[in-house]
Amino acid sequence: MAAGIPLLVLLTFLFWLSFLARIVIGPLLPTMEKALGLDHAQAGALFLWQSTGYFVALLGSGHVAGRLGHRRTIAIAVLGTGLALVGISQTSSLWGLRGWLAVQGLVGGLYLPSAIALITASFEPVRWGRVLAVHELAPNLAFVAAPVLVAQSLPLLGWPMALLLLGGASLAGGAVFLWQARGEVAGGSVGPPRQSHFLPILRQGRFWRMVLLFAIGITGTIGVYSILPLYLVNALGMESGRANMLLGWARLPSLATALFGGWCIDRFGARSTIGGVLAISALSLLVLGVAGPGPATWCLVVQAAAAVGFFPAGFAVLARLAGAGQRNLIVSLVIPPAFLLGGGLMPAVIGALAEAGLFRQGILLCGLLMLLGVLAARRIP
Repeated sequence: MAAGIPLLVLLTFLFWLSFLARIVIGPLLPTMEKALGLDHAQAGALFLWQSTGYFVALLGSGHVAGRLGHRRTIAIAVLGTGLALVGISQTSSLWGLRGWLAVQGLVGGLYLPSAIALITASFEPVRWGRVLAVHELAPNLAFVAAPVLVAQSLPLLGWPMALLLLGGASLAGGAVFLWQARGEVAGGSVGPPRQSHFLPILRQGRFWRMVLLFAIGITGTIGVYSILPLYLVNALGMESGRANMLLGWARLPSLATALFGGWCIDRFGARSTIGGVLAISALSLLVLGVAGPGPATWCLVVQAAAAVGFFPAGFAVLARLAGAGQRNLIVSLVIPPAFLLGGGLMPAVIGALAEAGLFRQGILLCGLLMLLGVLAARRIP
């Protein structure tokens, strides 16, 4: 176990850096919307472009890792995410923004399957719930950091310079990891996936249930988070800086619940954990969709704290659906359609509803999807 801890810490840091680079667009969206002359539908649809690139990358991640190894694949993902962010900072057109977001998703999608494969190969199965919960601290820290950093840096730097600096940090982190990727740890050397590897997985009913559950889980985290700054500013009438600060501080309790979720997995099992966090997240979103600015604060705290508990449990289930040599493959098969639906299509749908004056109904729709996830979780083996 001790031998895997340095790798876990390093991967968690790189995950935080690259995830922050991907989600920072959400807190910046109200400002970028005005600067580039976008309407709500165009702004919401930007995440569909990012998700489409992510979809393609995850589908091909097994082939990339099979030829380069997991460590080099991770380095390329972090470097490419930073480079795309630099490109976004220099664009002034809608199509330029769409293109760079697609590139960012295309390279960023290479990270997760290789990271999960390295982590699960470095620890015993009995510890997967806890170590994956530690790894999931990265996106939760990024959810806290992104709006706070935006609120503090935007008045001083403007959105292009803020993105440029963050892109530079991602490039530096990826370069360091690439320099260290001179050898592979256990589980690091893989062969390209073959048709005989993934067809048995695609034929399993539980595989498609996990696709549905991950789509719902991503809707409750990245999907909702992407559009919340616009919701707080336009539907609830908050000032942009205050909305971002509120969004960041509301995520602080999720850091503790992410680790608590790992304990729940080991104590109660993944199925009960997933069902519980989706139920709490659903109720929070349903109240948020009808609440005013005051109650909305508490809804944001409860929803964020609950939603993050899904992913350690979900990845623990995925790791058990395949053998050691296929864990990166099953992640690369489940996450692409799930991310495209939850992280791309749902923000686009909510943006379209917002443009039609139905912003609250979009949030309520997300809550109903969470309730559907509670029912689907009962079928997890």
